[in-house]
Amino acid sequence: MQPDKECSETSQAGTTPGPPRRLSNEEKEALIRRFNEGVLLSNLLPFMAPGGITVTEIDCLCVTCGQAIAGTHVSVIQSEFPPGVTTFDCIGVCAPCRAVSKFLYRFRSNGVIETLVGHRWVIKQWKKEQRRWWDLAGRIIAGLRSNSRPS
Repeated sequence: MQPDKECSETSQAGTTPGPPRRLSNEEKEALIRRFNEGVLLSNLLPFMAPGGITVTEIDCLCVTCGQAIAGTHVSVIQSEFPPGVTTFDCIGVCAPCRAVSKFLYRFRSNGVIETLVGHRWVIKQWKKEQRRWWDLAGRIIAGLRSNSRPS
């Protein structure tokens, strides 16, 4: 699934829950182009992160309804900058609610994983034996949502 004319909402992962923002026609067209430029997350996994850590799964949760977005519905633009850092810039389309969610992950060669949550980075040191870091990231995002107060 990719963004289409029916996708009318977007949210940033980790922001305060509530009604997502409506997209203009220009924003919808830009999202469709951006989605098509990327590679499906399901085609990137397993992924060898810098530092030799194998990532076998990344769960992206819809920031509107909270359901998991399948890797076949997440487009990733992968970059290797700066040296020793792999960045996944992701756009996911939730099948049940048709909302578009954005995710950003950085994998560093020293085992640090950074996830953009709202407007700040959450940093976690990944030990090689720790394989389900994405569960922790989901719990961090959920905790921030429940502790957030609308501005």
